[in-house]
Amino acid sequence: MSAFFRYPTAWLVTTIFTWLAVAIPSLIYAQQKAQWLPWVQHIGVLILVLLCINESEKYYGYKVRYSMLFVLALLIQSINLTSRPQFISFTT
Repeated sequence: MSAFFRYPTAWLVTTIFTWLAVAIPSLIYAQQKAQWLPWVQHIGVLILVLLCINESEKYYGYKVRYSMLFVLALLIQSINLTSRPQFISFTT
């Protein structure tokens, strides 16, 4: 299985830290409201991003990769539509 996933370390670290920076505030809010949909959305985004940046093209071709990118775009848009509009509000 380790031959299937071949990530440069910098890509993997950057992907996980970026995902955590986006997912943690959203999932904390979802936990307070007892919502399960944001968990599915964020975990789906992480899995699809890891699959899309995977370097082993011999297991799936461009059609599958573009399909994954399309589903990833839909998931990101669904997070945008279902999450709180603002995590931090600045008052003047």
